[in-house]
Amino acid sequence: MKKIFLFMILAVISTGLFATAGFYDDEAKIKTVSDFSGSYVYYKDNSFNRTSYIGILFYNPQAYQIRYYAPSDDEQKLSEKDISLLISVNASSPYWDITGERIINTIIPDSEDIAIINYLHDILYEFFARRYKMGFRSEVDFSAIQDYEQFGGNVTIVFNQIVPIFNIRDIISENGTKVLECVTFGQVTTNEDKSFNNFKGLPQIPAQNNKIKASKIKKNGKQVINYNNTILALDKNWTQAMENCYAFGDNALVTIMTAQTESEVSEMQQIENLRNLLIGPGFYTDFANCSVYYHIKKGQFYILSKIYEPQAATYTTIDKIYSHKDNNSYLLTVAAKQTFYEENKSYFTAIMDSFKFGVK
Repeated sequence: MKKIFLFMILAVISTGLFATAGFYDDEAKIKTVSDFSGSYVYYKDNSFNRTSYIGILFYNPQAYQIRYYAPSDDEQKLSEKDISLLISVNASSPYWDITGERIINTIIPDSEDIAIINYLHDILYEFFARRYKMGFRSEVDFSAIQDYEQFGGNVTIVFNQIVPIFNIRDIISENGTKVLECVTFGQVTTNEDKSFNNFKGLPQIPAQNNKIKASKIKKNGKQVINYNNTILALDKNWTQAMENCYAFGDNALVTIMTAQTESEVSEMQQIENLRNLLIGPGFYTDFANCSVYYHIKKGQFYILSKIYEPQAATYTTIDKIYSHKDNNSYLLTVAAKQTFYEENKSYFTAIMDSFKFGVK
């Protein structure tokens, strides 16, 4: 089962990189990276006195879903709360213009549910306005100090165009506290995909991971992998699973993907590629603890991330190197059980460092 899941992860994150573009908001003309139908983002909202998450799902420029979720809190004797709204908007308007809405969940009249619904309206209105105010931006990261009463006055809004929809990554108070932070984002791809509506936060330490005793790797000989003008150094612990894929038992997989393009890839497309490397159906990327290094002009990315697969209740570490050179794209991906990776960091770092691409 674990090996099958690792294969699925590699298939998703490798093929997603070369996907075609989705919907784009032509009217607003502020988005450098287009949002695909089904793109979503989740924030941890620390302005509440209980653990709370705000999720926003993009269907198309005229339709969105927004969700508030709070797990039960035994200490405060608070029950679980889950409220979702379907929103339709006028996409040609320069402000957030709601044309219709439907409450998905059952709410309790004359309760805090009404205040939460109003808060969700305010979030959408404010997020749209604050992103629209920044205009078209070509860089990945940018920020602005703005007055935001809902979050205590003057705050720093950190934008990152890897993050879908409104590109807001964090909102930071004057004292340096993150009052709102992006925890994950992804994409719903089918009607059966319930990853948006089922999100309940990322567990700190899955119980199943605690039972796994990772061992130190003993190097076993050496083998050099040549694939489509790339070179990778592995040892003989790895066995070939497919032409471009090698497995380390049930603990880890390595895959190499290459693709040829007809022309050079624009900077906008490179940012979109960077986002695609971090999303996929069936799992959640822990974006708050994700390391992303990039050089957009050179078309080079390095990503070290951790993803959570809710059905297996396990974390997997994903290591990626991507480069675009001479109209060719190269992607090396290593997926390993988190505990196995943590116990053997230097071993996996050496594999990543050995990757050569564009070799004639």
